Amino acid sequence: MRTLVAAGVTNIALLSCAVLTSSVLAAEPVKMYPFEKATLTYAVTGAQQGTQTIYIKDYGRITAQHYEATVPAEQGAQQINVSTFTDPQWIYTYDFAAKQGTRAPNEQAAAAASAKSGLDFFEKMTLAQGGKRAGKDNFNGTPCTVWDLGGNTGTKLCIDDRMVMQYMRTSTDMMQGNIELQSATVGTVDEERFQRPDAAYQDVDMSQGPPRK
Repeated sequence: MRTLVAAGVTNIALLSCAVLTSSVLAAEPVKMYPFEKATLTYAVTGAQQGTQTIYIKDYGRITAQHYEATVPAEQGAQQINVSTFTDPQWIYTYDFAAKQGTRAPNEQAAAAASAKSGLDFFEKMTLAQGGKRAGKDNFNGTPCTVWDLGGNTGTKLCIDDRMVMQYMRTSTDMMQGNIELQSATVGTVDEERFQRPDAAYQDVDMSQGPPRK
């Protein structure tokens, strides 16, 4: 195995890297990541404290994201433990606390089919949704491009040509904070990481937004 980068601290939800973990249905699938298999580990800080780990297979056509964090509160800390499994057809999400799972079509797969790479797809999608480049930065010695995602949440991403290095959100809600890359290890990933919990998954229409509890 080969470790590409290590360092950092800091927050988010499952959006931070989803833009680069879409899959593609095509004769020559787009490589959403430049590595066939890898493990990306992030530290979550801010309104939430925890970790997010992304396991990559087949250049990002198949991914598993595991997000675990604690949200401090006066009435007691709230625990978040959610996994998201993406393949070319579906996006599965399982909430371990609620013991509930959902399944939604991977609509980004078709949209990404004409992209040259995962980074190219992210840039086109972000620009189309009102985001913009916001200059250059340096994350632990690695040059990266800062993207302002627009809206009133103050969300910015710092991305190099391989992956999200840092996610920053300045809004004053429970998602405020940062997520920062701790390590990126290229090599064998245990197949068990991609196994979904054995549960019934409710079909949801993500075009209407996430389901309400």
